[in-house]
Amino acid sequence: MRSIDEQFDKLYEEYNETEDENEVEAEEFLLDPSSDRMKMLVEDFKKKRMELVLQKDVLSQCYPETNDEALEVDEQMEKITIICPKKKKIKWDCETAVSAYSNIYNRPAVIVDSSRKQKLKSVLRQIEKMDYSVQSGTKSAISRVSSATMKRRGETAEERKARKASIKMIRAERRAEKKCNKLTFKEERKKAASCCHGSIIRMMPIV
Repeated sequence: MRSIDEQFDKLYEEYNETEDENEVEAEEFLLDPSSDRMKMLVEDFKKKRMELVLQKDVLSQCYPETNDEALEVDEQMEKITIICPKKKKIKWDCETAVSAYSNIYNRPAVIVDSSRKQKLKSVLRQIEKMDYSVQSGTKSAISRVSSATMKRRGETAEERKARKASIKMIRAERRAEKKCNKLTFKEERKKAASCCHGSIIRMMPIV
């Protein structure tokens, strides 16, 4: 046990001696902040840092470096004037100026003869008048037939014969009138077709 303790003490003493020597060497390598060597190192670090910044800057590569004193001077902003070229105005002549507004104001269209329109209007008015007269005639004929067909109380044989004869006459007149109206409508339709050149005109059917 004594031999082990003695060996441990020797090793501890040797370790302390080496630690003291390392501390002395570290103190020798430490620099004083106010020493010239420290100032030189600081200046070198600043220059290297500035060089790295200038290498990254694209605009600085376009201009050569003047000297080291220019880096220490405060940077002054350089004013750059940019001159924009004036746009040339487009010259228009009379034809192009008019054609530019043709789609909005000058809308082309087919020129229609006004005389045809007037003829068509007059034909349509005549047809409307005929329709009205036919309708009024049919109403009057219907009223006459209805009054003639009405059977009265206490009607004698002579009155019955007279009523039947009047009904026959009214029906014959109605057939003749209907035939005449068909012919007139046919003629008017031909006239309207010749004026309109194939356009369709709707007419009231004869009852």
